[in-house]
Amino acid sequence: MSFLPSLYQGEGLPAGRGEVECIPFSLPRRRVRDEVVHSLMPNRFFNLQNKKGIRRKLRKEMPEGENRVWKVVKNNNLGYKFRRQYGIGPFVADFCCPQIKLVIEVDGLSHDDKSIADYDQWRQKYLENNGFTVIRFTSTEAFSDLQDIAKKITGICQSLDR
Repeated sequence: MSFLPSLYQGEGLPAGRGEVECIPFSLPRRRVRDEVVHSLMPNRFFNLQNKKGIRRKLRKEMPEGENRVWKVVKNNNLGYKFRRQYGIGPFVADFCCPQIKLVIEVDGLSHDDKSIADYDQWRQKYLENNGFTVIRFTSTEAFSDLQDIAKKITGICQSLDR
C-alpha cells in the first residue's frame, strides 16, 4: 500500500511536533471521490426538471417514424406501459418502458452521420451501464416493417420480463 503525506502537515499537532503524518493513499482519495460523486448525482435520475422543456418540445415535434412506432407501443398495446421522450439521467430516450428497463430509439437519416453515430453509441453505453436494454430501429423500418417492429418489441419485452 502506498502512503502519501497528510495535507495537514503539522496542523493541529502540539508545538514542536511538525513531523509529516503519513496516511494510506486510498483513504483520502476515496473520501474526496465520494464527495464529488454525491455532489454531482441528482436526487432524481428520471425526467429531470432542467430537461422538461426539451422533452415537451420533442413530444410535440415528433418525427413521423417515431410517431408510427408510438402508435404501436402506446396505451399498453403490447402489454407494457411505454412513455415517450422519457428522461434518463442527462438524456431523453424516444420510448422507455421503466418496468422492464427497455429503451427504444428510432433513428432518422441524420443518424447516418459519423459524429451523431458516435454520440449514439456513447449514449447507449451510458444507458446500458445503468441497467437499460436499448434497441434501435431506423425510420425507414418504421415506414416499411411496422408489424415486424411490433413483433420484435413484444419478443424483447417478454424476454426481459422473465
